[in-house]
Amino acid sequence: MSDFKVGDKVLVHNEGLAMIRSLGGPKNNHHGTVAEIWDDGMILVEFPINKGTSEEHSQVAPYPPNEVEKR
Repeated sequence: MSDFKVGDKVLVHNEGLAMIRSLGGPKNNHHGTVAEIWDDGMILVEFPINKGTSEEHSQVAPYPPNEVEKR
């Protein structure tokens, strides 16, 4: 059973996201919100993009629970 619920604010500890940050990408690209929790335990995280601008939207990606931490 997951300790996460939809709407939780989370940090994702993922090598790919860390690499993007190290190359000058968004510094908070690992901050998101739980969008769904799948039956297999994967956590679908929604990441805001261009937050606070007229081009604001979001992107989602699944991560295993061991890479996700509540903020």
